[in-house]
Amino acid sequence: MAGKDGSALSPLMKFDYSMRKFNEKLYGPNGGPPSAYTRASKWELDNHYIGGNPSHRYYGSRGFAGKCIGWALSTLDYDEPTKTKIINGVILKPADIKGILASIYNGAQFFVPDDGVIGNAYYAEGGTPQDYADVLPHDLLRALSLTVDKGQILEADLDPGVGVWNYPIHRYEMSWRPGRAGVIVGEMTLYFANDEVGIDEIFTTNPARPDIISRKLTFELSIPPGWNGNFAIIKKSRWTGKSIDEHPDAVILSLESGWRKMIYDYKNTQVKEEVNFQLIKRINPTGRGWVPFVDTILEQYYRR
Repeated sequence: MAGKDGSALSPLMKFDYSMRKFNEKLYGPNGGPPSAYTRASKWELDNHYIGGNPSHRYYGSRGFAGKCIGWALSTLDYDEPTKTKIINGVILKPADIKGILASIYNGAQFFVPDDGVIGNAYYAEGGTPQDYADVLPHDLLRALSLTVDKGQILEADLDPGVGVWNYPIHRYEMSWRPGRAGVIVGEMTLYFANDEVGIDEIFTTNPARPDIISRKLTFELSIPPGWNGNFAIIKKSRWTGKSIDEHPDAVILSLESGWRKMIYDYKNTQVKEEVNFQLIKRINPTGRGWVPFVDTILEQYYRR
C-alpha cells in the first residue's frame, strides 16, 4: 500500500510507516521490541471513526465531530506547513503535517489554563441566556488585544449554538461611532482560516488568500462617564443584529506551558479516549532521553 515513499498513505499511516522504517535502521528488518512501533492509524480508526456505528460515543454528533480544535490550536505553536519533504524515506506533504498536528493538538484542549480561555461554553454546554451571549464584545476585544495585536493567533469557536466549530483568527478590523448617551456602536470584521479547502492546497504565496474567510460582527459598548478611549476599561456590552446568533462562543488565548510533557500523566484517565498516545509515543534511540518520535519528524520538517 505504501507505494513510492508512502505517497498513497494517509497522514497517520505515513507516521506509522516512517517509524517502522526508522526502527528498521536501528534493529534491522523485523527487529526491535513491539513498543518501538506505532499503530496510530489503527488507534484512530478504532476510537474516532464514527461511520454508521450507533453505539459510538459521538454518534449523536457525527455531523460535526472532528479535530477542528486540534487544527486550530496547533496554529498557536506552528506556522502553516507549505513544503513537501521526504523524511525517513517517507514523503510528507502540507496536508500530512496538518493532519498529524491536528491529531496531536486534539489533546491540547485538556490543557487550557483558566486565564487562557474566555467563555462559559468552553467548560460546559450552555443553556442560559448568559451562556449564549458570551463571549461578550468587550471580552472579545480584550482577547484580540492579548493575542492578535501581539502577532499571535486567537483560537475561537465562532458560533454560540450546540455545534462546535473552531478556527484560528489571525487578523481583525474594527470601527465605531457614538450612539445614544453612554453607548458607542461598533463593527468588527474577523479574518480566520477556512477549513474547507482542497487537500494539499497552499495559499501562502497567493495574495488573494482564498483560504481566508471573514465575518462581520456588530455590537454596542457601554462606556463609563468621561471615557478616554481605552477599550480595556469597558465592562459591559452586547451583540446586535445578526451577531446575536453569530458571535464567538469561546476563545482560547494560550495553552499550559509544558502540556506535551504533562499529557503522559493522563494516559490512564478518560483523556486516553481522546488522545492518540500511539502518535506521541516516546523513543530513546540515542541514549539522550525519551522524546516523542513525532517531534523528531516535525523538527526535520520545519528545519530550514
